Amino acid sequence: MKSRPPVKGPLGNELSKVIPGNYAASPNTPEGAPLWRAAKGVYKKNRAVFSGTPFSVPEDNYELPYGGTYCRYYSREVYQQYGYRNVQCDEYPFASTEQGALKDKINYSILGVREAHNQAHGDALKAFYGHYRLLDYDPVNTITKVSDSPFWVKIEN
Repeated sequence: MKSRPPVKGPLGNELSKVIPGNYAASPNTPEGAPLWRAAKGVYKKNRAVFSGTPFSVPEDNYELPYGGTYCRYYSREVYQQYGYRNVQCDEYPFASTEQGALKDKINYSILGVREAHNQAHGDALKAFYGHYRLLDYDPVNTITKVSDSPFWVKIEN
């Protein structure tokens, strides 16, 4: 049986997500844990958790047979409003972090956003990594075996 995303809610039985990297959260909580740049190759693996896999949700009469994304299921209205070629899937924690979707497979957030917005966000994140010299994590050559450059972000609704 293929895995598939939870039925689009609310159903009343949803659990709160616990997503790291929130600078406003207490550092002794899972939400207050830092993010760090991922090792080479992790970006594609993080994206593959929710993208490029055929899936269906029979309970919601939804099927996407040709390698779509969970975003197309959860953000249907955005794709319909702006057109499928003008919308991309944005995720948090970022696919470029070790805490991306691959690590947990549940505690991450995705949303279909306009392509220009997503590209501008990606450019800003690259600039942030460059400005603060946050290098790709190298688990073999890092003495502490965790990233030497933890970071947090401000979570906005």
